[in-house]
Amino acid sequence: MYCPTFVPFVQASLSAPAPAPNTLCSASLEATFGQFLEAESAYRVLNEPRDESRVDEEKRRSNEKWRSRIVDWKYQVIDHYGYSRELVAISMSILDRYSSLRAVSKKCYQLAAMSSLHLSIKLSTSSHGGASGSSFNDLVDLSKGIFTRDHVLVMEGVLLEEIEWRVHPVTPCVVVRHLLLLCPEESVEQVLEVAIFLTELAICDSYFVPLLSSTVALASILSAFRALPLLPPGVYETFASEARARGFDLDGAGVREAADKLDDLSCAEADADASSAAKQEQPVTPGAEGRKQRNSVSPTAVDEFDSAFGPSAPTPPVPSPMRGRDDSGL
Repeated sequence: MYCPTFVPFVQASLSAPAPAPNTLCSASLEATFGQFLEAESAYRVLNEPRDESRVDEEKRRSNEKWRSRIVDWKYQVIDHYGYSRELVAISMSILDRYSSLRAVSKKCYQLAAMSSLHLSIKLSTSSHGGASGSSFNDLVDLSKGIFTRDHVLVMEGVLLEEIEWRVHPVTPCVVVRHLLLLCPEESVEQVLEVAIFLTELAICDSYFVPLLSSTVALASILSAFRALPLLPPGVYETFASEARARGFDLDGAGVREAADKLDDLSCAEADADASSAAKQEQPVTPGAEGRKQRNSVSPTAVDEFDSAFGPSAPTPPVPSPMRGRDDSGL
């Protein structure tokens, strides 16, 4: 079933920057946080499948290898057509929950990736009549004939049935935007930019798949503070105190472990950026803007990254429904 409570928050995040401080009264903000914490577990990827016989462990490990390439491909498509990057988080929530419940082949995983992306685009633009027919045709054309419109549409039905129509996840980005309303106003913009980039980085790594959105959001904010040592004194302490008073603990072991992982990933990303820029003799553009620039080229067709998935398989039939840190304590 749908979780309509969160549709306004998700749609707002797709169309607007972070809410300005003081635009939500304290009571409203606390009610929103309570709703986040109450509902996010409904969208959590199950550690154990509902039916053990339906998921082969080797297939699940293979999915993890495929996953990072799929995420990169989705960002390329989203950036090329000018949609919100938040749609990648929504579509990967759908795909991750589906693939945790069912063993799928390479081609079926690719089909589910396309269908989940189209579904998230369609849902985000529903107030304007849904995704246009031309954008859907463009998405299908990326498969270079491997999949048809019917494949994509029928797979959407399969996805919806498997995930019980839960298609409005509370993403880490949404939680970050609301949590940072607790941050002193003069520092919000800096922390927000880095934290949003880190939530995008988290989507790329399967380590974060089973974590709650609030955990990933807090880890992204904590890692962002670590990356911004020149913020005014007391900013982190003020934010941490306000967040803790509302049930969000940045000192939890799970949050700190996830933040450590993000520190490592962001360092690796920076090294990759520097290496790529050196080869091309171009300046490095840091953070989310750099990732967006790298993905601004025409999107990769499905068959153009097949090498990442192993030997090709026949086109599937239409599926039937069924680092180092300082001493500040961060």
